[in-house]
Amino acid sequence: TDRDAVHVRDADGVAREVVGSGQSIVTRCIPGVGKLRLRYNIMPVHEEGSTAWKEVKALETLLRERLAQVAPEPEPEPEPEPVASEVGLLLTGGTADHQHEVSLVADDLIRLERG
Repeated sequence: TDRDAVHVRDADGVAREVVGSGQSIVTRCIPGVGKLRLRYNIMPVHEEGSTAWKEVKALETLLRERLAQVAPEPEPEPEPEPVASEVGLLLTGGTADHQHEVSLVADDLIRLERG
């Protein structure tokens, strides 16, 4: 609200001075500055002590305690060095003279196992 006090009659007809109770749009006169129009509400710069802040801090404490109880993941075991070997496959099917020959070395087999 941005108006100064106004007079309103109560139920008995007596004039009462009242002011708006919402967020001020224009400040009262500041000596040496004057009246200022507030574009945005002035919000507190901290939340410490509010209910939301207390809940966040409680959650932070809970997570720290739970994470302290969790054992760290073990380091993965190093993979064995491939042995230099070769596998040969002869695939046949359909007609007797139709066949495919596939040769795989150890590295190929490891990659196939891993997907």
